[in-house]
Amino acid sequence: RQAENEWVGLPCGILDQGTSAFGESDQIVRIDCANETFSTLPLPANTNFWIFDTGIKHDLVDSLYGTRNQECIDALVLLQKHDDSLECLAHCSSTLLDQAEMAENLKNRARHVVRDVEDISDLANAASAPLSAPIRLGVIPSIAPFLLPRVLPALKKAYPNLKLYLREAQSAPLVRQLEDGELDLLLLAFPYSTHDLECNIFAEDPFWIAFPKGHPYSQKEHIHIQDLDPESLMLLEEGHCLRDQTLSAFGPVPPQIQTDFQASSLHTLVQMVDNGLGLTVLPKMAVDTGITKSTRIQVRPLDGPYTSRQIGLTWRKTSARKAEYEHLAGFFRDELATPLSPKKQRV
Repeated sequence: RQAENEWVGLPCGILDQGTSAFGESDQIVRIDCANETFSTLPLPANTNFWIFDTGIKHDLVDSLYGTRNQECIDALVLLQKHDDSLECLAHCSSTLLDQAEMAENLKNRARHVVRDVEDISDLANAASAPLSAPIRLGVIPSIAPFLLPRVLPALKKAYPNLKLYLREAQSAPLVRQLEDGELDLLLLAFPYSTHDLECNIFAEDPFWIAFPKGHPYSQKEHIHIQDLDPESLMLLEEGHCLRDQTLSAFGPVPPQIQTDFQASSLHTLVQMVDNGLGLTVLPKMAVDTGITKSTRIQVRPLDGPYTSRQIGLTWRKTSARKAEYEHLAGFFRDELATPLSPKKQRV
């Protein structure tokens, strides 16, 4: 490395040298560049490697390698003004990075490093013991209180070392936080645009209509979406994906609904219906957990081509923990009353 740094003039690290010196058959070499230590982990079973000859010449000395290296050094200097104990850019947290002021190119370079280090750590942890490393899970409010209490006890029993850190918010901020590396995994309702993220949609969650006791709907076993009076319908406030999914159930041209009464949670909507202010649409998982218990509300299944939402997990395509997240999706699928139907997924 000294020859390459000082004679060739390339500010490289110890990746190639360390891999050559410490590589073993069927093992992954783990290098901690902060203290220059090496260790190995077993290569996951059935791993395949593909080698492509792109015909592109890689000349690191004359490339932007040195520029990227300098950007990392400059970013570290600025971050150390906020935390003088920070010795290595790879040890920077996403929170500290968000707080620091620096040029956009430096922040993007630093964020890339921080996110890649987290993904590599996840890969190492997954190789040694699946679902043992912490997971930062983002969940939307129309799922969290209804599904998590049902699935978390079983998950804790099966994987006692798993630490699940939860963050509840609307879909849009959660997706941004996942893309920025602040979260590892999202539990969302679809259809919802997730751009270049990877998804595992594992369950169908039908819509039910909730109305006050004595309403004419109580005489029917099912209610068709086209029979609803949009003017009496109360929904969650703007920003909640359940609101958009409910409106989409009416067809390509969403109806005009009242905006005098909106709520930030399904529990508030239930109380509004119980007080005779109108009707609302509830996902079946909320009905199954007894959200209307101790009220005078009645519920009926809602019929129509798109009178349901789909539930799934979402993660970055670059994540090394895909196998773990796929396995985790199985836990959630088993806890939901209605499995995903064979019909086409509506991502």
